[in-house]
Amino acid sequence: MNGGRGIGKRSAAHARRATRRGWAAAGSALLAAAVALAAFGVFGGGAPAAAALAESYAHDWALHDWTALYANLDSRSQSALPLARFVSIERQDVALATATRVSVGAASAAAGGRYNVSVRVRTRIFGTLDERFTLTLTGHSGSPKIHWNWPASFPGLGGAERLRRADTAPARGVLLARDGTPLSQLPSASNLIGDVGPASGSLLQRSVAAGFAPGTPVGLDGLEHLFQQELGGTPGGSLYAGNRLLASAAPRAGANVRTSISPALQALAVVELGTSLGGIVVMEPSTGELLAAAGAPLSELQPPGSTFKIVTLTGVLEAHLSKAHTVYPYASSTVLDGFTLHDSNGESCGGTLANAFAVSCNSVFAPLGARLGASRMLAAARAYGFDAPSPISIAAESTVPPSSLTDDLQLGESAIGQAQVLASPLQMARVAATIALVGRRPVPTFAIVAPRRFPRVLPVSVARTIRALMRDVVSYGTGTGAQIPGVVVAGKTGTADVITPPPCSTGATGASGASGTTAAGTPLAAAASASSGPLARAAANDTGASSDPSGTGGVNAPTGAGSTGGAGGPGGGSTSAGSGAGGTSGPTTGGGSGSAAGSSGASGAASPSGSSGAGRSGGATGTGRATGSNGASGSNGATGATGCAAFDTNPYDTDAWFVAFAPETHPRFVVAVLLPHDGAGGTTAAPLAKAILEQALSRGT
Repeated sequence: MNGGRGIGKRSAAHARRATRRGWAAAGSALLAAAVALAAFGVFGGGAPAAAALAESYAHDWALHDWTALYANLDSRSQSALPLARFVSIERQDVALATATRVSVGAASAAAGGRYNVSVRVRTRIFGTLDERFTLTLTGHSGSPKIHWNWPASFPGLGGAERLRRADTAPARGVLLARDGTPLSQLPSASNLIGDVGPASGSLLQRSVAAGFAPGTPVGLDGLEHLFQQELGGTPGGSLYAGNRLLASAAPRAGANVRTSISPALQALAVVELGTSLGGIVVMEPSTGELLAAAGAPLSELQPPGSTFKIVTLTGVLEAHLSKAHTVYPYASSTVLDGFTLHDSNGESCGGTLANAFAVSCNSVFAPLGARLGASRMLAAARAYGFDAPSPISIAAESTVPPSSLTDDLQLGESAIGQAQVLASPLQMARVAATIALVGRRPVPTFAIVAPRRFPRVLPVSVARTIRALMRDVVSYGTGTGAQIPGVVVAGKTGTADVITPPPCSTGATGASGASGTTAAGTPLAAAASASSGPLARAAANDTGASSDPSGTGGVNAPTGAGSTGGAGGPGGGSTSAGSGAGGTSGPTTGGGSGSAAGSSGASGAASPSGSSGAGRSGGATGTGRATGSNGASGSNGATGATGCAAFDTNPYDTDAWFVAFAPETHPRFVVAVLLPHDGAGGTTAAPLAKAILEQALSRGT
């Protein structure tokens, strides 16, 4: 009985609770129906289209497709808010929140013709924001539009709220040398550190995208810029919707960065470089770590001179065009495309390829460059890292322009590191280091890293041959100034010609004229010939500028030798570097002659007894040096036009280069030196590299 009455009482209570739940459910259903009815009333049965539009708006916002977003606004919104202003607002809010990724949920109808769309925003600073868009829709008959207001600009905003941020800047980290000494305490590192200050331009855009407020000091250049991500830390602050806090984050201080710079080697490199505007790089090849970088070794681009013969030799060996023991005749010059390239000071060189490399013989390597051809030369250069951005973002790109390899003369000049080949000391250090690592190209870095296995870019046999030939350069060739007692050093000298020749003069009977000048000091001869032919340049090897001032040895000269520079020749046309080629027809054709440092001239006009052609067809096409003035050649006839005065023999009109590594078989250090306007590489740069290698080998880093 009692148990039955108890059960009956519980059933009544349960029934009452069920009734209340039923009323609540009915109320919710009525509310949902009311919302749906309101949506039906607003959109005339187009509620599915309205929901799809709301979701589409959120998806376009997530993709930053501002144009598509704007296209879905109603006409009243577009009239009040031009596209540019709309895009500016949207981008500003994304930047304020430091948004990185967005995921979009489903749309749901709300009261008053609105739709809510859940959105998850991941940010760099504030973590993940789980918010929603509240979008106001207008329109009827299945063609709804978005009425733009502030809640439509960013998820989580309501009413007239605007997104804003209060920033807290992090403490900046400190650059350290490899021994932990702050670089700011090393006067010798002042060229490396760089500046810190407010960003501008594209750097400002990247800084803001990383979460830093405009005006926040960031690394502008140098190592401060290279290591900005580590040094700068992560900014903090608070994100507000109007006065309502959406999220906050504490700043994270930047880390101190221990760089690869050796205080001792950096100081020595700076002392050795002195007031030169060049650069010195010291690298540990096993890691790619840069132990010293004095001057401007990352950004100073100059023709590398004969150090580029390492690249040419690589292509020659890979193409099986020659072997180390292949013998070449001794000569003091070579002719390419009718123009003569000379060895240093008219010296005669040749013998085996190994010997030609050791003594840096232009008359061997220039023709090899022509035989190698453009595609194989470019392939060899690119294997070493030319024509590609440097692994160090603050370093300039070294280049071999394909457009400068269109004929044998250009190929020959490029093969000896002239023409339009441009390299930094850092790049040439990579070239030497690749040989030191037997064909594996290191990745240079200013960070402390572990030794690693770099990608192979050269066959082992080729790299070993070049390494042996680089040893010969220091053993008996042009690099003996880098010899270290008890240590086998492998290296290569380079002397890049940057002569500014004296102006042309008028001969006794020949006419000469100028057709424009090039700026003095331009790296390597690039003045364009007034004719259709190329510009012939007197080449220099590793012991100084080279050219023959005489005008002897003319082509198609029926009555004898050409004239010397300065006076009209009595009949013959000279083809020495800097001289004009003789005429090809007529019994008394006379070509304009010139010195090795002569300026270029246009094709001569035809005389009654002999015609001249343009370019290389036999006309009096003058040649010129990199920075010389372009002079129009004289007319053909009994007496030719004059060339220029004697060439500049000042050895300091050349850039001195030297690259080396030691010890040869187990290399610990690589050095690259560029000394602008400082003579021959073997004379000035090699001894400097020796001093650095000696200290590095005896004291370490």
